Amino acid sequence: MNRTASEMIDNTTAIPEELKRSVPRPWKLTAQGKGVFAGAILMVIAAVAFTVGAYVSVRHTAAIHRAMQEHGRTQSAAIVKTYRAGDEDKRDVFVYEFSVDDKTYRGRSEIAIKQSPRYQAGSSISVRYLPERPAVNWIDGYPPRGIPLFVIPLLAGVMLVCAFAMLRRLWRQEELVAEGRAAAAMVKTVKRVHRGENRKQRAQIQFLLMSGARQEAQLEFGKNAPQPDSTIIILYDRDNPRRVLRYPACLVRVEKPGEW
Repeated sequence: MNRTASEMIDNTTAIPEELKRSVPRPWKLTAQGKGVFAGAILMVIAAVAFTVGAYVSVRHTAAIHRAMQEHGRTQSAAIVKTYRAGDEDKRDVFVYEFSVDDKTYRGRSEIAIKQSPRYQAGSSISVRYLPERPAVNWIDGYPPRGIPLFVIPLLAGVMLVCAFAMLRRLWRQEELVAEGRAAAAMVKTVKRVHRGENRKQRAQIQFLLMSGARQEAQLEFGKNAPQPDSTIIILYDRDNPRRVLRYPACLVRVEKPGEW
């Protein structure tokens, strides 16, 4: 049976006791909320660590390339093994051996397929090495590529954006839990929607504002969406009533009376 919001509930008996407190309400993170907060902090730390580590790596690689250009030497070597690596970015890997001062060194070079010389096991090649550190070497003409500079801010930026999105989700729930007005809402319709690879359910809800006016809004759910014509408790933004949150929220909760 279809009902209007005014027919649905005309008193506040269904509103949880903790939501009847004056605002701002005291709040706590749920276990899931603590996990999201910790994940965001770890994401920020990872972004900083990656930036510092990548910068050090780029400087180290540049220093080796300069040293190789200034006083590197060449030596003949023999390919002892070849194989292909990578899934999408496929590369030819060449393992080789060469001798310096009667000591044998083993090297390994990865070369993109498009630029690969396609050496076979047993082939004789030329390698370039540092005289003071023969273990630092590569196939002559195929120096290893370091991390492109543009990748450093790009990946760090992606991690920071993800961290911000996680924190923003917490802030939005915290704001409504602490300041939002509570109301009983009727679920009018529930439809399946697709967001990329994610499948969600979108519910159209209707509830009464403090003025008595009817307000409609939308809520998105995962698998456990409420049934049409059912009643749920929501919190809505006083200034933007279309901005709503189902209560209890998954990340933030109001402190219960016994915790006041």
